[in-house]
Amino acid sequence: MSDERGNELQVPGDLSGDGYSELVFVLGSSRRTTVAHAEEDLNALWQATTDEAEERGGSGVLRIREHNLVVYAGGESAGEQIGQVAARLAQCHPARVIVVLDEPPDGDGERELPAWITAACYRSRQGGRQVCWEQVTVPTGGVEAAQTEAAITPLLVPDLPIVLWWPGEPDVGSELFSRLSSLADRLVIDSAGVASLGRQWSALRNELRSKQSRFTMEDLSWLRLEPWRELIAEPFDDPSRRDFLAEVTEVQIGFQEEEAGEERLGYVEPPSTAVARALLLAGWLCALLGWMPEGTGWQKEDRDLLLGLRREAGRPALRLRLKPMSAPPCAFGGVVEFKMAAPSADSAKQASGGGEAEERCLIINREGESCICAAWFWAGHRQNLVRTLEIPMPTEDHLLCEILGRGVRDEVYELAFSIATDLAVFPGNELLSRADHN
Repeated sequence: MSDERGNELQVPGDLSGDGYSELVFVLGSSRRTTVAHAEEDLNALWQATTDEAEERGGSGVLRIREHNLVVYAGGESAGEQIGQVAARLAQCHPARVIVVLDEPPDGDGERELPAWITAACYRSRQGGRQVCWEQVTVPTGGVEAAQTEAAITPLLVPDLPIVLWWPGEPDVGSELFSRLSSLADRLVIDSAGVASLGRQWSALRNELRSKQSRFTMEDLSWLRLEPWRELIAEPFDDPSRRDFLAEVTEVQIGFQEEEAGEERLGYVEPPSTAVARALLLAGWLCALLGWMPEGTGWQKEDRDLLLGLRREAGRPALRLRLKPMSAPPCAFGGVVEFKMAAPSADSAKQASGGGEAEERCLIINREGESCICAAWFWAGHRQNLVRTLEIPMPTEDHLLCEILGRGVRDEVYELAFSIATDLAVFPGNELLSRADHN
């Protein structure tokens, strides 16, 4: 951790939802400078902030940085929203925030790139504590990628990890993306925020593989699906249910049907967002259970999308069904419902005796109009409530806080994303892009 000390400032250790929804700044300021003078002027701003605090009879500020956080902002509106997220993020993982703003420099005849620097503190609404942060914003619209990289590099705090966060659709094929990601130790994206699943996911997977020795990819969609993964996995903590997994004949993932996504951080989520997260959830299941796609490709049944999956060791095949559904409140991660079905353990005996075979299944869905999901396991005529889970809708700062707190490569995610990419490029994948529109 790098720090430059004025006096002591207490920094809260967690994010606490709506308590930080509005930032009330009490100290600090922003000023225009140039990239070449940004570090010097930022130090001066911090000193002025400390002096201002002491003049008010309080303590100075403690300048703490755990990471270099480089953020691509697609325009002025996105830059402003990212600044708010970065400010809240200081509560758990303070960083040197460098915003690469896709807006042209205003061009006042300057030979150097302009920059805006901010050093500020705001007061939390819980306990009245002050949280301080710093940011350098560099407008690079129309600037060559090599010049942008040269401008950004001196602003990085030495010996601290470099995290590149690219909201919206990562421009994986661009020289700017290549240069910025080459600087980074970790790339943070939202894999569902792409317009072309097959093309963009393949490019991201190739990027991850090419830089695997020093590079990890973190995915906001993966975290948004974490409650679903927890609810799916927990029933099988009971060893008596594990044989069910070998007998599953169909997995159904209901995803949110919508024409357009919500606007976030200056970009609009593409209509494929929900089906993308359904594929990522399916990729996770396949990674854990050794399933792989097979057959002629994606097929359509009414409005559902079907794909065959094969098991290891010659076990019977099964079917993946993606089902567009109306969007209820709290459609966590874009997924609405999950169902895994298998014949009953004594179905063969029942069939030979002329009785009706009974299905075993795991069902996870939302309870009423609340933000609570419940996992039910059905066997025969018995239903068992395994778990209920209230899931708050996470914001970007909450998700980034969790990501920045992780220090190890998530190999399960990487395998899940790779298999989800296989699903996205399997023959018939053009049906996926139209799944929300029929």
